[in-house]
Amino acid sequence: MAFFLAAILAAYAALNYYLLKRTSQALDETGMVRTIVLWSIVCLALSFPIGKILERFFAGGITGGLVKVGSFYLGAFFYGLLTAALVDLLRVANRFSVSIPVSASAGRVIWLTAALAILATIIAGHAVAMHPRLRTMDLDIPKKAAGLRDLSIVAVSDMHLGTVVGIDHLRRILALVKAANPDIVLLAGDIYDADVPDELEREIARVLGGIHARYGVFAVTGNHEYYGGVEKAVLNLTKGNVTVLQDSAVLIADAFYCIGRKDLSAQRMGTGRKSLEEICAGVDRTVPLILMDHQPFHLDVAEKNGIDLQISGHTHDAQLFPNNLFYGLIYEKSYGYLKKGNTNIVVSCGAGTWGPPIRTTAIPEVLHIRLHFEK
Repeated sequence: MAFFLAAILAAYAALNYYLLKRTSQALDETGMVRTIVLWSIVCLALSFPIGKILERFFAGGITGGLVKVGSFYLGAFFYGLLTAALVDLLRVANRFSVSIPVSASAGRVIWLTAALAILATIIAGHAVAMHPRLRTMDLDIPKKAAGLRDLSIVAVSDMHLGTVVGIDHLRRILALVKAANPDIVLLAGDIYDADVPDELEREIARVLGGIHARYGVFAVTGNHEYYGGVEKAVLNLTKGNVTVLQDSAVLIADAFYCIGRKDLSAQRMGTGRKSLEEICAGVDRTVPLILMDHQPFHLDVAEKNGIDLQISGHTHDAQLFPNNLFYGLIYEKSYGYLKKGNTNIVVSCGAGTWGPPIRTTAIPEVLHIRLHFEK
């Protein structure tokens, strides 16, 4: 873990040096303005890692402020890197075509235009991220459910609650949950962000305890629960009246099963996770089977085990454009709905954010899934 963190910090430092170098070249011969801009970038780049380190010793106040400011910088940093890389590619292409000299003043205009465009993107992306929507879909399940004709499910994934995405955003999410008036609420992982201060983690669980649904609230762990300490996360959620399913299945109202898998991170963390075949060994497959599995990998496994509905998250639909254009190379389905045989698979883009509190791909969402069974 220490080696991994060192490698991440080294890469972060190198990329920031590259961005500083290109910014310095664009602002050449501008004196005080150049100095202010470069030192501002240095301070902003340091705010997130320093804030995260200090947060381990004392939370809130200046540490929370550093983390929040630094998280916004991460978004600007990402788009700044893309801009600098694009300019370098144009320079390379220019060497093999007609040379078009750019004056120092023109370079400053280009830099200022790019900076303003990035700032507008950050502001608009943050506004989108802070206003999740309720997305409704209807699905038919060709099974009988002990006389139950319909089931109203609200599914929420990837809230990443913590220092950056706080209680206020959780209340916005819960307002959408209440508006849907669900029979059951499913939390499909990454409820907490990593390294959430203990007091805040308990407060989040307390607020989650205010959810009311006929059949209760069920959750599974995501990778970030493991990064921040899965035992602590599960304990706090349980205190908030959330039933955490860890490689287990529960029969609800003699009508349907709710099945929850540990996140794939459990394998890397040494605790392991059961196969879906093991989890479903004693399950009555004649009734509807609803599965929560945080990461949407190996979707054929759900199909082979007769799962009627799988709910996943994790991907955020890449969160930042243009990363979503490449997610099809990683996931069979990175966002939306997929039908495999008789298995309905829904991958949510999530209700929160990770890293930069901005979204430039899919709008954050709370899923309202209305299942219709055989009469």
